[in-house]
Amino acid sequence: MTRPHSVRVLVALALLALSIAGCEWPSHVGRGEVRQSHLALRSSLNAVPRCLPSDYDVGQALDQCRYERAAEQLDIVRQSELGTANNARLFSTYLVTHQSDAAVAALNVGQTTEARALVGEAEETLGSLRTEREGDPPTWSDAAEKLAVAKGRLALADGDRATARRELIVAGRALAAPTQLTFGPNVTLARDLLAAGDTASVLAYFAVLDSTWTHGIPQVAGWRDALDQGSEPDFGANLLY
Repeated sequence: MTRPHSVRVLVALALLALSIAGCEWPSHVGRGEVRQSHLALRSSLNAVPRCLPSDYDVGQALDQCRYERAAEQLDIVRQSELGTANNARLFSTYLVTHQSDAAVAALNVGQTTEARALVGEAEETLGSLRTEREGDPPTWSDAAEKLAVAKGRLALADGDRATARRELIVAGRALAAPTQLTFGPNVTLARDLLAAGDTASVLAYFAVLDSTWTHGIPQVAGWRDALDQGSEPDFGANLLY
């Protein structure tokens, strides 16, 4: 029998996968070559088998599946004809989303060197998008959050706790996409800082989430209460988003 927690994770990940694959972005992106390339890319991304928590114990096996899936989807984006079509921003939005997702997935399976390379690529891609407009719109806010999480985890691994703390706050402020606002943040950096004994920084992060993730105020309150009681918060599926 599937555990209730696994059911919640399954539903959330399925919806999140659809969003990352591009279903959250407007379907009308132009005509002709660009539109055909866009639809072909979305179809290819959706065709990659999902990693369902009901098929794995939530742990190393699931992390490995998600790492391999993220890598496969990133390869699909890189090879997409959308990159040769006349819509650089749309292609870059897909690219940075999957670069940042793959970076976090690589960290989850201990592939630190690969994660560093992906973070560098994602920073470059996001930088090119940001030069075109001010602020991060919902279409790439998920990437901005994941990039901050990955950068913070790498900094913490290097012993640079100050940068890790800063990136945690950046990640909390990046929540803007509908799926983020519904399901909430990726809290793996917060988890790692707690493991390093930095409760104060995580409480500051929770304060940011109170203003950016209004749907999750009760959940964040529960995490905060656990810390106040000296317990480890049950982050649940937010370790997987």
